[in-house]
Amino acid sequence: MIYDREALLNTLEAECFSDIGASAVIIGGHKVGKSYLLEHILTRPSDSSGNLYCRINVDLLKASGNGTLSDHVFLRFFLVLLLRQIDDLLERQRGEVTEWSGLLAQAEQKAIALADVMPDPAIDAIRLSQLNLAAAYRKKISQRQNEIEELASAAEALRRLTAGGKQVAVDELTEVLLQLRGLRKRIILVIDDYDHMVSQPGFTDNLFSFLRGANNEKKIIALVSSHKRLMDLKPEEHGAGGKESSANGKSLDRTSLFNHFQIQRLIPFRGKQPEAFLEWLGRPDGGDSLALGAEEKKYLRSLGGGCPHFLRYARSLYLQKRPLENDAARRQFENDHLVDEFHQVFEQIWTGCDEAERATLRAIADGATIEPGSADRLETEGYLMEDGPCLTIFSKLFADFIRKKPKPSASALVKPATPETGVPETLSVDEPLRFETNIPWDVFPSALFFATADAAANVGEIKIENCTGKKASIEVTCQLGPWSEVSTTADAFDPGPSLLPLQVDLRESVKTIRDPVWTRVDYSVTLDPGGANSVAKKRFKKVRLLPPDHFLFARWDSVRMELEDFSWLICAWVNSQEPRLAPVRERALDLFPRLGVPTEAVGDPGHFARQKVAAIYEALQGQKIRYFDNAVVFHSGNDQYMQRVQSCGKTIEIGTGNCLDGSVLFASLLSLCGVDPGILLMPGHAIAAWRAPGAAENDWQYVDTTGLPGLAFEQATALATARIDERQNGVQILAPAATLPDPENFATIVDVHHTIRTRRIAQI
Repeated sequence: MIYDREALLNTLEAECFSDIGASAVIIGGHKVGKSYLLEHILTRPSDSSGNLYCRINVDLLKASGNGTLSDHVFLRFFLVLLLRQIDDLLERQRGEVTEWSGLLAQAEQKAIALADVMPDPAIDAIRLSQLNLAAAYRKKISQRQNEIEELASAAEALRRLTAGGKQVAVDELTEVLLQLRGLRKRIILVIDDYDHMVSQPGFTDNLFSFLRGANNEKKIIALVSSHKRLMDLKPEEHGAGGKESSANGKSLDRTSLFNHFQIQRLIPFRGKQPEAFLEWLGRPDGGDSLALGAEEKKYLRSLGGGCPHFLRYARSLYLQKRPLENDAARRQFENDHLVDEFHQVFEQIWTGCDEAERATLRAIADGATIEPGSADRLETEGYLMEDGPCLTIFSKLFADFIRKKPKPSASALVKPATPETGVPETLSVDEPLRFETNIPWDVFPSALFFATADAAANVGEIKIENCTGKKASIEVTCQLGPWSEVSTTADAFDPGPSLLPLQVDLRESVKTIRDPVWTRVDYSVTLDPGGANSVAKKRFKKVRLLPPDHFLFARWDSVRMELEDFSWLICAWVNSQEPRLAPVRERALDLFPRLGVPTEAVGDPGHFARQKVAAIYEALQGQKIRYFDNAVVFHSGNDQYMQRVQSCGKTIEIGTGNCLDGSVLFASLLSLCGVDPGILLMPGHAIAAWRAPGAAENDWQYVDTTGLPGLAFEQATALATARIDERQNGVQILAPAATLPDPENFATIVDVHHTIRTRRIAQI
């Protein structure tokens, strides 16, 4: 088992190990669990279907190449691993043929013995079943023997390619890979620290072009880990061997060779996850059954932060030495057993930081107060963690390590907010102008901007007061970091106060964001712009911008001191125009030819609508969509509730999704087939709903799409009822309201068609 990474494993299963066959890069900081995750994938049980895993790292390559690296060393090492995998697979398959041959002989013997028995219908039926079983085994054995013959041929070709240490002929290798692809054998190339491999000068563009091309042709799937995005590597971080070397000896940009990788982020544990991880390690079913007290978990978190490796290592040694009765005993334990191990990684972290990041780390280690959002990479990689309104070093041992380093230049420090650059509650300039701002949100969902026409541009408001005693020219500007255009409002304002919205117009580049990013709302107020006595002031507020695939369920308003309910925004993912829905509708039409008849045109619209929904459900089962148990948890940060949602087309394409993805897909199909769709949101779960024409406003029927893999329609509706009873907890099912009183106890039904019509929702 592997803790809290099931969603990522399911994504890899759907996008890499399925027919999609995409390559993926797992990005994360030091000791966040990248290697452990790859090891978990490599050690999954083998089967005869033929995933061929080849694990490579730079150290193994250097050993095989007597200390030197080259394309030839890489390819030869890869082929040796691949040949070993094929030989193991051949051994398993030959063992299966032997087993099946024995079962075939048993079936034939039983059929022969029954042939001599007096004629009897029951005996004849048994004999026929044995004959059919024997025929099935003959077919399996024949198919498997043909495959063994082909695999043995591929193995022999690989032996010839690697014989005598000669250069690997890429064209001959390509032929072998084509042969393996024809046998539906998937080659999974697993490479740890891929960014380190890219930096090696011995490898040329030819090698990386070969790997990219092999992936595009679905011959090789690369699953790699990296400390940073491959597309963000600077030219000097690329190797300089072979075709990379330019005439002046400088390395050329290699990033175009990595744009086929799907990016999957592995972040450190946040919030209460470190304590939960420590508890998971001591679970009785699969752990070591050694429990920790709350204070012990708090102590171990102070050593390991959100880093799985440090937490696991510190816990293991602590359990051997406890109880540690006082601070002196704990300090002795740390010095004797942890410092040397941890410092090796601390040195790698420190070396990977630039001057500004080192200065920031040193300032915080020395007690400075710096607000979240001031050091993006250090926070993302888990080296800094939120501690209330401030940032703290993730491990007290890392803080000790930092304080022993030479003090960086103070000028490089990421400085805390000051009155000149921060956002006090009220900002003012001396007469003749005063102003104050109201930006009540810390999170900005780009989906809200793209999906709605009214609220899209508003990020807050500003109150300006003209104190000149006469009309005055005032200009207000606003911008959301690099993600929007500058919005300008300029006018002549009468004396007294005026209230203006702060608005932005998002750029298309926002649609490329895959994870939440820190940015800021920049705004300015200028009196008499361009004049001789012009007065201008600029301010900003740090905020998080969410990618377009993040559904914001609720957001905290710091002015009204309440949670705003955005559950209606889920309608932006319901898309009846998605082309990949058409084949499902055609299957539903075959199952229920009256699917296209308007529901309101029949005598019993309730029963007729149910027949339509049942046909849609059964047709969707033909897509073989797998449900992965990734609970709908609308939470990320302090009182900001959000969830990543797939488009209905992607759910069909990759064949997997959670309950919210399934509900969105089902609602899209209902809408396409003329049935009124709804989505019920409850703590930890989402359920699809429908309503017949003329039914009461709250007369919804429910079907749980998590039943798609194996439950019949009526069973899935019964499951929905059971889940609602389980989670409803006495709360009435209601439509979205302006506020969400209790985020832990709610039941919100979103009327999709009504919401799209009244709020003018556009699809994401």
